[in-house]
Amino acid sequence: MAEALGITERSVYAIVSDLTEAGYVLKERDGRRNRYSIQHHMPLPEPTGRERTVGEVLDLLVGTKRRRRTSGRAG
Repeated sequence: MAEALGITERSVYAIVSDLTEAGYVLKERDGRRNRYSIQHHMPLPEPTGRERTVGEVLDLLVGTKRRRRTSGRAG
């Protein structure tokens, strides 16, 4: 993720940690690795004209229908 975003691994870790703490990402231990699940149903914290979910925003950013895969590695 760091390479794809052009930021440091430390920055990615901090962002993922913040999202995990806020409840937007779930972190599960899988052996020696961590698995992360995005909580697509969570509403965004900022009030907008219409309440949008994290999944809706991701769909807009990606420009395609959301993939059903909810787990992956970060870092």
